Amino acid sequence: MATTIQTKHAVPEHVRINPSYEPLFSFIAGSISRFLDQNDLGTHAGSASTDKRIPLGFTFSFTFEQTAIACGTLIQWDKGWDIPEAIGKDPCAMLQEFIDALKLPVRVVALANDSVGTLLSRAYTSQGCGSTLAGVIVGTGTNAAYMEKLCNIPRLEDSEMNPFRKSIILNTEWGCFDDDLQVLPITPYDRALDAASTNPGNQQLEKRVSGMYLGELMRLVILHCQDQGIFNMILSSHSPCNYPYGLDSSFLSLLATRETASSLNIIEAIERVLLARDVTLRDIDIMEKLSEAIVRRSARLVGTALGAIIIQSGRLTTPLSEKITSQFSSEKIQHDGSPSTSQKRGCGLLAKVAIYFKSITARATKPTQNPFSGTLEIFGSTEQETIDIGVEGSLIELYPGFEAYIRSALVSVKEIGSEGEGRIKMGLAMDGSSLESNTWKMNNEHTEYRGKIDVPVKSIQVIDPVVVSKLPERTTITGITAHGASFWTRTACLDGDTGGEKKKFFLKTSFGDRGRNMMSGEFEAMSLMYAAKPDLVPKPIGWGSYESMPDTHFYLCHFHNITNELPDLQTFPAMLAELHRAGASNEGRFGFGRPTYHGNVPIEHGWSDTWEGYFARTTRELLRLEQEAQGPNQELLELTGPFLEKVIPRLLRPLETGGRSIKPCLIHGDLWHGNASTDGDSKLPIIFDAASFYAHNEYDLGVWRATWNKIGTPYIMSYHKHFPISQPEEAHDYRNALYATRVNILDSILYTEDTSYRQKLITEMRILVDKFPDGYEG
Repeated sequence: MATTIQTKHAVPEHVRINPSYEPLFSFIAGSISRFLDQNDLGTHAGSASTDKRIPLGFTFSFTFEQTAIACGTLIQWDKGWDIPEAIGKDPCAMLQEFIDALKLPVRVVALANDSVGTLLSRAYTSQGCGSTLAGVIVGTGTNAAYMEKLCNIPRLEDSEMNPFRKSIILNTEWGCFDDDLQVLPITPYDRALDAASTNPGNQQLEKRVSGMYLGELMRLVILHCQDQGIFNMILSSHSPCNYPYGLDSSFLSLLATRETASSLNIIEAIERVLLARDVTLRDIDIMEKLSEAIVRRSARLVGTALGAIIIQSGRLTTPLSEKITSQFSSEKIQHDGSPSTSQKRGCGLLAKVAIYFKSITARATKPTQNPFSGTLEIFGSTEQETIDIGVEGSLIELYPGFEAYIRSALVSVKEIGSEGEGRIKMGLAMDGSSLESNTWKMNNEHTEYRGKIDVPVKSIQVIDPVVVSKLPERTTITGITAHGASFWTRTACLDGDTGGEKKKFFLKTSFGDRGRNMMSGEFEAMSLMYAAKPDLVPKPIGWGSYESMPDTHFYLCHFHNITNELPDLQTFPAMLAELHRAGASNEGRFGFGRPTYHGNVPIEHGWSDTWEGYFARTTRELLRLEQEAQGPNQELLELTGPFLEKVIPRLLRPLETGGRSIKPCLIHGDLWHGNASTDGDSKLPIIFDAASFYAHNEYDLGVWRATWNKIGTPYIMSYHKHFPISQPEEAHDYRNALYATRVNILDSILYTEDTSYRQKLITEMRILVDKFPDGYEG
């Protein structure tokens, strides 16, 4: 199990504001040195060999122009930082300078922007509908990054275009939008804040939106009201209101919770924070309205800016199959005439909806939604795809109703409206800043996921003799291209020539004893499915172990041009029903002769004479593994007994008693939307990455119950047009819920860093235990 260790250090003010860059980067290098010492990572200190150095991803949340994966040029400081000497220099080079001065065994290998990290984090962890379009940060600062078509980037030369990549991540640096103040709303408090800042005239959107500045705006408004005699309260001379940036934006969140707090408690809290006395409910009413106006403006500006990105992306009107087509030319995303100063720094696309800023921000009502609730999820539709947005930052995470204000602004943009807003899903992307530097570096090594991959990259760079021996006779390999990776596998596409006929083959590799079991299990599962339904799965060729690297193992099959389109709602369930009917167990029992894998989690199937016996036995073992992976949980332990002894017999035993019986069917075992797609050539559904065993056919539909799965409940209804519901039919939905719990058990074991799967599991088990307390006899 991987463990993440982190330490945090507050950067002193004299380091944040300094003529020289030396104090800052010396401070960071010193912090790295202490971290290495504390965790025994400094064993190669002083080594000049770069291959022995620890790779470091550097998240730098300021405006820079990226020129390479580990190179950039600092353009400007913001968020109260001011180090003039660093402007125009490479952040990675400055940090490496002081790392080398301390002779640390560390090499900066990736320069990261936190908004790009938010997008990548959300794309990696999201299991909702639709691909992730953008990452938005509203915390100390604000920024956004989004996916843009390469054809819409006129500054890229033809030589810089990668013909195999259709899109690019753009870091908008939208905090600098409209620095010449042509469209942004402005008040005397905005002017005062800007004039006293370390960067007057810059980051105008950020100064109206981000958490660093909202508390200061509130402080300036409170002081003005105090001077006008509006408040009854009396501020102490030591009140934070009397010091620049003395009032934190958390004060605005405190005022937003007034409805759920008693009058006495809220008065005491405000007197404590402001160092004030004689605070009245009228004072609180006034401050609450002021605070709400400040936050509402912030959120609606974010919503309007986000609306520009959504419109520019074309996602609202473009079918998935046509996403590659450019929707807007570069001229359409700029003001008429010469670009403004802010546009030259990369904010030009926001001008697309700049005309809405003044009109929209004035129109809003208090939100009635809770944060991150009430979003619409659409299943099984390629024409009405959900638009997924990753969000991060203290304001959007902690201020009640911030998302609702964002959504109200989106509705006000006429190109989006209520219908378009309903398709937008926002979800938290945790720790995106640190994730991006890892993911970005790994993506540039043909890797799709974060984390350490324990499969040698050489496994997809060489053609091992054993692989060649498995290919059809007279096949010559003419090329090999990396095709992706996970924590536990690497894959490649092999270009071949078989007697003058061009063919492609898919190679998957894994490592160690686990890898051997994974590859052999997948080959057997896919071979059985191919025999039962050959037009639904890629034709397996073989599996084996490398001669050149005996601990590396592989699975080989025919290559298919798999698209990102969901399998057809009518055709796919019909074909799956045919697979279930044709794939009968030779043993006449439930289970499988070898382990198959859910990710890297082995499922030791064995054999059982009854479906209830198999399901109870394997579920008991998986719940034990879940406790090992996530740590003991008393509530889950208390639910386990009645779940195994009451719920499972109550729902599964009737399938095989009272004159009823079910046939052990060959199932895929993990039919989420990442393992089922559409063949780009035949246009037929295709499934892969099987975790097969012989089971009740309805087990394959359990994962379709999950709200994150794009292959959702409409597919269940379509399936049962071709394979009738098992009797007793009235228990069908509860059986489906029972089978869905297996998905959360397995995901909780697999994703140890994410406790949400355990929480879902506990919730689902609790519902079933409460529903069937008396078990089979009930």
